[in-house]
Amino acid sequence: MDRKRISPGVVTYNTVVNGLCKSERTCEADKFSKGVVADVVTYSTLLHGYIGEENVQGVLHTRQRFEEAGFSMDIVMCNMLIKASFMVGAFEDAHALYKRMANLNLTADSITYCTLIDGFCKLGRIDEALEIFDEFRETSISSVACYNRILQGLCREAMIDMAIDVFLELIEKDLPADTRICFSESALEIYMLMRRNGLLITSKSYFLMLKGLIDGKKHMIEPFLCKFVKEYGSGDPKVGKTIARYLSLKDVDRALQFVNKMKEGKSIVTLTTSVFKILIQDDRVLDAYKLLMDTIDHVPLDVVDYSIMVNGLCKRGYLNQALDLCSFIRKKGIALNVVSYNSVINGLCRQGQLMEAFRLCDSLEKVGLVPSGITYGTLIDALCREQFLTDAQLLFQKMIRKGLEPGTHVYNSLIDSYSKIGMLDNALQLLHEMEMKGLKVDAFTVSAVINGFCRSGDMEGALTLFSEFKNKAILPDLLGFQYLLRGLSAKGRMEEARNVLREMLQSQPIVELIDKVDSEFETESNNFLVLLCEQGNIKEAITLLDEIGNMYHPIQKFHADFNELAKPNMRYKGEGFKTDVARSMTDLGNKVLEIWPLEVKNVEDGCEGDES
Repeated sequence: MDRKRISPGVVTYNTVVNGLCKSERTCEADKFSKGVVADVVTYSTLLHGYIGEENVQGVLHTRQRFEEAGFSMDIVMCNMLIKASFMVGAFEDAHALYKRMANLNLTADSITYCTLIDGFCKLGRIDEALEIFDEFRETSISSVACYNRILQGLCREAMIDMAIDVFLELIEKDLPADTRICFSESALEIYMLMRRNGLLITSKSYFLMLKGLIDGKKHMIEPFLCKFVKEYGSGDPKVGKTIARYLSLKDVDRALQFVNKMKEGKSIVTLTTSVFKILIQDDRVLDAYKLLMDTIDHVPLDVVDYSIMVNGLCKRGYLNQALDLCSFIRKKGIALNVVSYNSVINGLCRQGQLMEAFRLCDSLEKVGLVPSGITYGTLIDALCREQFLTDAQLLFQKMIRKGLEPGTHVYNSLIDSYSKIGMLDNALQLLHEMEMKGLKVDAFTVSAVINGFCRSGDMEGALTLFSEFKNKAILPDLLGFQYLLRGLSAKGRMEEARNVLREMLQSQPIVELIDKVDSEFETESNNFLVLLCEQGNIKEAITLLDEIGNMYHPIQKFHADFNELAKPNMRYKGEGFKTDVARSMTDLGNKVLEIWPLEVKNVEDGCEGDES
């Protein structure tokens, strides 16, 4: 902008501040704001950032800067200051600012009331919370959040009578209560009091209390459910919805029997999206899939919900089900986004079905989608794992030609693979590219290149790289330190190995990892490593670190015999695979695999070649 003689204004500066705060870099945003023009939006954005990071000093400093700047306060800034005051424990200041709002020509909104009610409830100052809530009720503002916050506070303080009054008022206003926290704890007591006082328990009241119990204390559900069915009958839509929700979370087969029985009686039961989300969170993605496929006409899911389901199936290795669901969704006329396809491609790669993954990628354009950076990154990573490095490099170059910038993960995959097969020059060139592009070099990157040096026996190169990135505050991960220690030990350079071990024992991430292993396996590795380091017993320390690595990475055991260098493995040249991939990438011809259906009868059985 300076070169074009365009002077940025406060809006531009605030955009930068907002971007930094959203990236959890509020301290940088704060420093930036001190050298440019600021306004009330600047300070409210900084406050919001510091509150999100729970940085008390940042909050206090920003509040002081704002007060010294002398700007007029708007409602957004006022709400931020109230929230900030609660965060730093200055609740009296929060209340005083609320009382001064009229003098500042400001009118409290739903956020003001909700922040105050929530703040006082969390402090256990329920009287002040109720005072604010009563003032809120006198306004024309409609806010379910205010009702839910006071309900939670009342239930927490066991003020059930008052909670019932608020609950009934909420129902009368036809606002949706959040019962998961409040009524899952107090539903039985609320129910008994309502009965004792002769209050009518409507179907909506039952429904809300049961919803809270289903999401909370499931063992208390059945007495409520029996009463609900007895009083309103299974024909009531809320009764059917509640029973279906309860059965779905308990036993999907019984839930489907119930839904089908209701269909026979001409009653339609609609399941909520939250049922499927809960099943997926509880690692019951197959149950969620089964329920969805049998009730899909009566489930109000959108493309995001379907994507979550597809991703859940792929993560757990159920690719056939994921592909069937994708095909079914397309037949319903719903267009999935590239995120869903990335999940399937990743699943195929992890099961070794690289050809199918590439063919699916090639077919994306047929449904109007363009492969994303994540698509390319996933495929490059899979090729690297299988050591098809020629193909990985070709795909990497194609990614760049398409205008997609490879991230750290993509570079790491290539650097790691080149290092493992002794192509260290290629790895170093990629590392240089990363730094030139300003990409973050992380512990994995450094460890991968150190591995390359150690495998070639160049310990001077390994130590130089270690020292260079140590000066940049980037240390290797556990494996990187193991490569160094084993390489130095093999060369008889024990004192240098001892210095590296000392460095490792001062690395916070490594110490935390070892502590985690010690806690899980009830060992005292950290103290023992310190003792071995003091004694200069490097070989014993290396053996212990191997055991720690095996416990932390049980699937990828660290190979103890470092002297067995990488054998000439030319799979990365793999002409057979290269020919297929090259055709898949550059010359699709007439053999592009249709996405719907993928010609994979059973993914676990492997790829059976191109289908014509």
